[in-house]
Amino acid sequence: MIAKNSKNDEARRIGLTQKIDLARTYFEESRTELKKVTWPTRTEVRVTTLAVLILVAIMSIFLGVIDYALVRIVQIITSLGV
Repeated sequence: MIAKNSKNDEARRIGLTQKIDLARTYFEESRTELKKVTWPTRTEVRVTTLAVLILVAIMSIFLGVIDYALVRIVQIITSLGV
């Protein structure tokens, strides 16, 4: 029985060692890939952010107008008593 437990412990240690090695390899490869990334410049980030904010504002106004129009249409329909 003792020999069986020591084999299980050894198998667990090997499994843990392999998992640690896999994690280490993963992070090393991730670091290598991140070095290959072409990061945007500060100007590109500003321009893109401004474009997104403008688009969000336009879409908010558009959806607000559509919502208001639909609410008015439903009010008109329900006030007819049909």
